[in-house]
Amino acid sequence: METAGIDMGELTFIKDGVSTTIHDNGDVTILKAVLCDECKKWTTLFGGLPVRDHTGEVVMWLCAECRS
Repeated sequence: METAGIDMGELTFIKDGVSTTIHDNGDVTILKAVLCDECKKWTTLFGGLPVRDHTGEVVMWLCAECRS
């Protein structure tokens, strides 16, 4: 079976608050993951936005889907 030309893409899994992405070129990226306060799904810090109160303290964190 010939596999040339097949692109597997990226694989991301999240366990114990850590997001690990294996890129199609073999590189691995490990980032802290956070739980969305709205939908309760895990995502990376780059996948959402913090909600701050008037003092600047983060009171909740929302993923990009819930924030929009």
